[in-house]
Amino acid sequence: GSVCNVSNSLLLTASNQLMTDCGYLAWCDPTTSKCAARGCRREDYPFGFSTVERSLWPPKCDEEQFCPDEGSLCMYKIALGGACQLNRDDECATSASVPNVRCLHNICTSVNATLNAACIHDNVVYTVFTPDNSSYGSIISRDNCMKGLYCNSPTNICLQRKSTGTACAADKECMTDFC
Repeated sequence: GSVCNVSNSLLLTASNQLMTDCGYLAWCDPTTSKCAARGCRREDYPFGFSTVERSLWPPKCDEEQFCPDEGSLCMYKIALGGACQLNRDDECATSASVPNVRCLHNICTSVNATLNAACIHDNVVYTVFTPDNSSYGSIISRDNCMKGLYCNSPTNICLQRKSTGTACAADKECMTDFC
């Protein structure tokens, strides 16, 4: 494969999509500094593979594993408190005692914060492109509050989500997800 440098890998500002020296069909192996064919995928129709014969696509991982953004190899899911990639809840291991886990601030975090309890929120801005060639930022806010609650940003306390017709400041505050 081609020569690559892992330190050149970055998330695109607009989409948070991983870009490497190796493009979409390969990953940068840090042990050899060479591009290698992707060893896994997480999508049914992986980005960049539209011209590749389907029989040559890398395999999807089983339920106990995940495919990292690099597409290197299937890896075992990460324990609570371990490092995960941006918004990759599927990288985090769940169990009977911890059934709901989210990747918040790149850490596998249990979704167990109750009403009026302290919480963690993670805001990620994505760029939305419009048909008239303009764009705007869309903030996706995720937290570790239990179902029916949201993490109030100024106080970092879980509050009850609001019903239709109630004053709100952000989509996450509303039961409908629309403020």
